[in-house]
Amino acid sequence: MNWSVEDRNRRMQSLFYLLGVAVFFIGFLRFKPFLLFIGLFFIVLGYTSEKYMLYLTRHLMLINKKTDTRLSIGENGELTLMFTNTSRLPFFSIQGELEIDAIAEFRESTHEHPQSCTFTFSIPAGKTISITCPITAISRGTARIRSFQLTCEDPLHICRVLLRPNELIRNRLIIYPKPLPVANVSQLRPRHPGFDPAAHALFHDDTAPSGTRDYLTSDPFRYIHWKASARSGRLQTKVFEKVAHLSWCFVFLTDPGNTANRTTDDFEKRISATAYMTKFSCQNQISYSIYCNNKPMGKKIITELEEGHGTAQLRKAWEFLAFMQKWQIKTPVDQSMRAIDQILSRSQTLFIMDWDRVSENSPYLLKWLNFGHVVFFLHIEGDALFFSTVPASGGEMSV
Repeated sequence: MNWSVEDRNRRMQSLFYLLGVAVFFIGFLRFKPFLLFIGLFFIVLGYTSEKYMLYLTRHLMLINKKTDTRLSIGENGELTLMFTNTSRLPFFSIQGELEIDAIAEFRESTHEHPQSCTFTFSIPAGKTISITCPITAISRGTARIRSFQLTCEDPLHICRVLLRPNELIRNRLIIYPKPLPVANVSQLRPRHPGFDPAAHALFHDDTAPSGTRDYLTSDPFRYIHWKASARSGRLQTKVFEKVAHLSWCFVFLTDPGNTANRTTDDFEKRISATAYMTKFSCQNQISYSIYCNNKPMGKKIITELEEGHGTAQLRKAWEFLAFMQKWQIKTPVDQSMRAIDQILSRSQTLFIMDWDRVSENSPYLLKWLNFGHVVFFLHIEGDALFFSTVPASGGEMSV
């Protein structure tokens, strides 16, 4: 990473120059070789200190790789920066100062604001060192290093320079939401689970198929049961048990007219409830997807997390939730529902986690009910979170 020199403190250097010239002039007038040498020494020392600092700025590198620090609310972690000295000289007395967003605090900060941190270090010639700053996650969200600077001095503290990076530091802090239990989640059962043939069901060993049938040209070649084919004299295909395909879909539909620059407690509870539901889905091997009407860059009008399951999906989901904010640019609700409707291809269980200005007579909501989707709404009453469902025929929601 290249640096820009914001400030050079040359007062000590100027003092060395002034003292050196004065001593050299006195020694010249009085024909004193010792004073001449002392004067030249001060001048050379001042000049060398400046050249040393310029040399430092060209050979001090910050390894600016994309590094994510992932924490949960209340968890402790470390923000790491790596520096490299590409020169043949060691660098002394480097002091760094950085500041991050308010979603985290530095545990060992000596500043008035806990989001600021100061550290000092030195780097031997040709070495790479890492600087770790202990942090504590305070609230959900993502953060980057807002400001960063290095104050460098030569070994004798004659010359000082202030360096700032010329590019964005790519280190990023991701703080996951804190799951909040939903009261009746264990009672939710999909009305239309559907049955999909599975070659490796969750509750079935695919090395022991449940039966065979005559082979069809559309059957995969690997499903041919060769022993049964040899006994019957014609090709037989393995038949696997059919398993219920549970698929959940979490939807956030926020009013695009909301211009609040900060999130709300209600919205945070809805995010936390979704985090709990995704964790529940992971524990029960339920696949799920997430859609919200945040407007991403490009031609897409909604932001989505494609369907998946397992721990990898859970990590993606919590990162997805960490990035969601109430104040982000939104696509109108009707346009968002149209886009979601084009994606939903089979009967699913839909969880409306957030919907400003709820309209039970929304044409897309009625279409989803008529298609066979099961729709639940998340309700918040004080500290209690629970789901209610909309009957397939429409009408009032019931718990």
